[in-house]
Amino acid sequence: VRPVERAWDEQREFVAAASHELKTPLTVIMTNAELSQPCRQSESILTASRRMKALIEQLLTLARRKTRARPRSRTRSI
Repeated sequence: VRPVERAWDEQREFVAAASHELKTPLTVIMTNAELSQPCRQSESILTASRRMKALIEQLLTLARRKTRARPRSRTRSI
């Protein structure tokens, strides 16, 4: 059971870390697109960036939810 718990913990940590790492460059992309001259390309970039932002937020929510939903085992392995 311990290796499975460890794998879940590692997966949750990876998802959370990856989501946080993606937030900063995505924010820069969105800010640049918002400050650029309005055109079809900047609108397309903003639309795609907003979708990506929503996916990243969903990943973070999922990682947090899995942390709270899975109770920790109180038994010790020998």
